[in-house]
Amino acid sequence: MEQTTKPPNEAGRLRFVERLLPAHPFPRNLLQKAIEMTCKLTGFPMAAVSIVEENVQRFVAATGIAEYAFDRGASVCTKAILSAQPTLIADLSADLRYENLAFTRATQIKAYAGIPLRTNTGEAIGMLCAFHSQAQLLPPHLVLALSSIAGMLMEALEDRLCLSVPQVSKEEDSFLTDMLDSLTDVVLTVDASGAISSANRTVEKLFEIDSAQMVGQPITRFLPNLFSEGSSSIRNPYATSNLHAILETKEMTARKASGESISVDVRAGRLLRRGTRTFTLVVRDASERKRIEKMKDEFISTISHELRTPLTVLRGALSLFDADLPKAEVKELLSVAQEHTDRLVRLANGILEIERLETAHIQLQLQFEPVAKLVEGILVLLRPMAAARHVELVAQHAVAGVSVWCDKDRIIQTLTNLVANAISFAPKDTQVRVSTALTPQANVRFQVEDKGPGIPPEHIGKLFQRFSQLGNRTSQTGGGVGLGLAIARAIVELHGGRMGVESAPGEGSHFWFELPGPLSFV
Repeated sequence: MEQTTKPPNEAGRLRFVERLLPAHPFPRNLLQKAIEMTCKLTGFPMAAVSIVEENVQRFVAATGIAEYAFDRGASVCTKAILSAQPTLIADLSADLRYENLAFTRATQIKAYAGIPLRTNTGEAIGMLCAFHSQAQLLPPHLVLALSSIAGMLMEALEDRLCLSVPQVSKEEDSFLTDMLDSLTDVVLTVDASGAISSANRTVEKLFEIDSAQMVGQPITRFLPNLFSEGSSSIRNPYATSNLHAILETKEMTARKASGESISVDVRAGRLLRRGTRTFTLVVRDASERKRIEKMKDEFISTISHELRTPLTVLRGALSLFDADLPKAEVKELLSVAQEHTDRLVRLANGILEIERLETAHIQLQLQFEPVAKLVEGILVLLRPMAAARHVELVAQHAVAGVSVWCDKDRIIQTLTNLVANAISFAPKDTQVRVSTALTPQANVRFQVEDKGPGIPPEHIGKLFQRFSQLGNRTSQTGGGVGLGLAIARAIVELHGGRMGVESAPGEGSHFWFELPGPLSFV
């Protein structure tokens, strides 16, 4: 027996074949009608319905040709079910893939046209075939006709299996209902008239309508473009005989009960239950997917921009080394190259750090730390920077003698970021105030206030995003790449706290974060 290549979904395919085989004898009238229609439409004098079993391919119905059974590796249909497309061969004897197969030698057939018989989950169990003793290729319009016959035949075979499925008990039916209601996706069934026959409770969140009220309504009220033609819509499943195909996921506009339009992803499939043909629709809110895609696109755009500038400077500096330049100019070039190399390193380190923080891959070193001591340490560190900008640093504590459970180094990193930013944007001869207090929830609140230009309301929500740079407001500790505040917020959230900002144009900014207990009082 010749070596056989099997489909990747072979196990599922064979399960369907095993369910089908006990139904022998096959519905002969149906099969005979299918192959007679095949011969009439294609003009080919021979046709057959083949089923590919585990080791054998057999014709379960044929006209103009004997009902052959071949070893699976010796059959044309065994190879044909591997293709997602119709198999069209003008001359089997002249095709190196098929010329030596036992089927080709035994039948002397030349032309072959085969359409896979696919289940509603996509597995090809066999082929609807047309044969001719003369070499020729079936025209495209006849291939479409043959595909329609294959679709109708597969529907009938699945309906035959469906009629033998045992009735579901009330307990099982209740369990399935509870399971569907627990899903985060909307699951609908739609009958042959296009009316909704069932809906899980997730519709109440997505479509803002009670699931019971949705039943009986036309599906087009909620998915108006479902049956429209075009690349963004699902073709009307009731207008085609090719119903055995599972339709791919499509993005489309849905309409809530209130009339509001939302973007959703829809996937449709055919369902046979107790002899009744219906369709299932799985509907998912596309807003989260689109948000992630937007973030990815923005990340790629920003990181490309952030890399381009220092790399361009480095390339320019390196290209000048062959030039005969004075020593002072060479030293200046090296200084510029060093500065931008450091920027690239900070960028890489910042990306790695925020990724570790947001995925909780950093282990905090927690211990009680005096709140006042944390703040005073930051002020000592940053006073030279403040003095150079003629800014005064002031501390105000309402939590004297209180220690907070935290990672000292990470909180110092967070405070340094906030205070350094405040110094950068504080006008000359003004103060930056760093204060601490206890909230009613017994959290420790750190607040950094400056008298800078403030932040427009529409920009506040973007401050803590990666690579956010609003005007000149970039983090000093983030290396000027817009990562400092994102890292600071991730550190606070890793402690179980929260961070925010209160600001208005011309009124300065108040950045704050809170850390939860436990607290220690001295």
